[in-house]
Amino acid sequence: MITLIKRFILSLLIMFSIYLPGYSLTLEASVEYTVDSARELAFKDVDLTIPTEDFIKDRYDLFYYSNIAALKEGKYNVGIGFSRSLIPFYVYKFLLAYGVRYDNKPNRILYYDRKGHFIKIEYKISESENYPKKTVDYDINGNLISVSFYVSKEEVYIYKANGDLIGHWVGNTLYNKKGKEMKIKRKLPTNMASCL
Repeated sequence: MITLIKRFILSLLIMFSIYLPGYSLTLEASVEYTVDSARELAFKDVDLTIPTEDFIKDRYDLFYYSNIAALKEGKYNVGIGFSRSLIPFYVYKFLLAYGVRYDNKPNRILYYDRKGHFIKIEYKISESENYPKKTVDYDINGNLISVSFYVSKEEVYIYKANGDLIGHWVGNTLYNKKGKEMKIKRKLPTNMASCL
């Protein structure tokens, strides 16, 4: 009797395996990064210094007054002829600094203090349209300041030139290396996602 039951079960299994159509699922997964794994990828093939000829003329924001007026009005895309996107950084609703990305040079962003003085230049060095991506920041002398590793358009790890973690952006909120929320906030224009 037990042998008969075993044969019946075995027959059912064989029938199901032969006659049932096969199905497969495609799993989509995202890669999780730690501070250390992101650091390793962020600093791969990064130059410690660059020539300054490309940005030395941008020591002062040529459109300072119109850029500040636009930011006060909440406009982040301005200009005719020299069209550009603005990225403001605020501390308690007080403008701390801002970035300018000219449409004719979409792989670089010039950063200025609230008085229009040059702080740094940022280059997008990832050519892929997919994440992760990275950007590098240089001072007015062409020395590496920091490297940013974009996990997504919402999440970014930022490192000093020596590899120490500066912070971790999640959305418009910056967290320090201890995970504490910083007071700095940013507002990204809608067309900036295509730049990153």
